[in-house]
Amino acid sequence: MQRRCMMKCVVYKVVCETCQKFYIGETARPLHCRIDEHIRASRSPQNYPENPFSRHRTHHHARDPPPRLQVSVLYKNVIDPEEGKRSS
Repeated sequence: MQRRCMMKCVVYKVVCETCQKFYIGETARPLHCRIDEHIRASRSPQNYPENPFSRHRTHHHARDPPPRLQVSVLYKNVIDPEEGKRSS
């Protein structure tokens, strides 16, 4: 069984444990790569102004430490967007 963090081509949900707001995203890369980007953006929002997690931190938790994030996979083995581009 493939470990969740190594899964590719997934739709995932990230919940802010502080306020329960959530984000749904998709990635063709290993999930841990994308989640690491979100964590870096949450910790240093000034360096990632376009990332949804940096905007969330800036708007909702500017004076708080970085919120804890809970990740779950909603769908796996979705079509790789890069493969779809090549075949169309």
